[in-house]
Amino acid sequence: IHQQLLLQNLRSASVAHLIGHGFDDSIVFRDEPHGASLTRAQVAGLKLDGLVVILGSCNGGVAPWRRGGNPLAASLAGAMLAAGARCTIVAMTDLQLGRHLHAMTHLHETLATGRGPAEAMLAARRIDEQARLELLLMQVHGRGF
Repeated sequence: IHQQLLLQNLRSASVAHLIGHGFDDSIVFRDEPHGASLTRAQVAGLKLDGLVVILGSCNGGVAPWRRGGNPLAASLAGAMLAAGARCTIVAMTDLQLGRHLHAMTHLHETLATGRGPAEAMLAARRIDEQARLELLLMQVHGRGF
């Protein structure tokens, strides 16, 4: 993944589905210790007007606990929202790639019909049992309707 190309495409996309290994404030796209990544700091200067972000990473919606304020503020998902993303769809636990890809196929098809992200999540959960179980482990944050 070329870093500049990724950042440039995030600015012009309507939906971005990023799959990788999740950490508190970043996502790493390859298994090597120094693999390509996207961090909260890199997102901070972007203008992501209306972007729907799907973070396909383990614990993408889990951030260090803090009293008051935005629970996602210290996370990559929070940085996406602060940069103007419409919403983030994040996992609240570990993901298994095969199940995630299966469920996301249904979600992307439903988003393509023009439904809002939260409505698309609900509709995709009804398609089959495997997709429903995977999508129940994910949450929509931001303006999902």
